[in-house]
Amino acid sequence: MRFPRFKFQFDAPHTVGWSVLVADGKWSDPEPHKVMGWGAPQSRDQKYVELPGSRIVVELELYVPPGFPEFTAALKPRVTLPDGRVFEVIGFKEEAQSPGGWNPGAVVNLKADPAHMV
Repeated sequence: MRFPRFKFQFDAPHTVGWSVLVADGKWSDPEPHKVMGWGAPQSRDQKYVELPGSRIVVELELYVPPGFPEFTAALKPRVTLPDGRVFEVIGFKEEAQSPGGWNPGAVVNLKADPAHMV
């Protein structure tokens, strides 16, 4: 069975700052990136990201459009929301793909960076 290709794409009306670790414990200046939004994980139980030797609670999910930049844990990316709150990226993008080839975007899991809370 062949599925039709969807042309629909969600809007990405919000802008967040994206920083990565560059050297000596310093982060790059936040680069603006468009996102669809963010929110608390919608689950009855807490959402966790399992990393080697640790289990981290996901405090916020960032909904990103297709084509959002790839990243690795080595870059220690951080996200700055428009209200100034800073979150650390944990794990990798959770990609979504439908059987018809439609890519609605991805989820980036975040935890609060206590050193940069407003």
